[in-house]
Amino acid sequence: MSKKTCNSVQHWGTGLVFIAAGLIFLAGNLGMIPDGIYHVLTSWPMILVAIGTITLFKGEMRPTLILYSIAAYFLLPKIIPGLSLAEIWKFWPVLLIIIGLSIIYRPKKKRDFTMPEEMTSNDDGFDEIAVFGGRNIRMESQQFKGGKVTCIFGGSELQMTRCRMAGNSAVIEMTAIFSGVKMIIPREWNVKVEVVSIFGGFNDKRLYTQNNADNTPTLYIKGVTIFGGGELISY
Repeated sequence: MSKKTCNSVQHWGTGLVFIAAGLIFLAGNLGMIPDGIYHVLTSWPMILVAIGTITLFKGEMRPTLILYSIAAYFLLPKIIPGLSLAEIWKFWPVLLIIIGLSIIYRPKKKRDFTMPEEMTSNDDGFDEIAVFGGRNIRMESQQFKGGKVTCIFGGSELQMTRCRMAGNSAVIEMTAIFSGVKMIIPREWNVKVEVVSIFGGFNDKRLYTQNNADNTPTLYIKGVTIFGGGELISY
């Protein structure tokens, strides 16, 4: 899918979410939706559903599943009479199963399962998973294309100061749950942050060096942080 087509799909997703929200509020004001259903559709967990739908149109399945799962946890007691949050909480391991399946199912390169605290890689990308732990990765690829990083109760540091992009852009997809991800990038790169943060955040601590030249490499950082965050710095 070309970059132009991808942006078009994202715009469609965002637009449809706003249209759906407008129709719901309009129908509610006109009395066309029963009060019980309207109360569910306008409750705060639906914000997570909306954000998840937008990330789904961006092609980011893992953040979408996580957001939908959290929304379902709070919505089900409103939908099913007599069902309490305490009863739903018994099924919290399902979230771990979903995360595990998404990690296993996604295509990935063959990797060494020995996990040193620090490693250097010349690969054109990375696929890092840190659960209850973490490590530092120094990327030195001259054909860097991006990668994926998932941190759950852990953390990772990605050093990319010696990288050169294969083209004019690269994408890093991150998921941080009760975790943090630190990225160190070359000063001359432009950066576009498209991270959804829930009780967390993503901080850009670089000195402002944005370059508007057409051939300037641009790094796109996408994903979601839940009770976690990310940090971007450059040397």
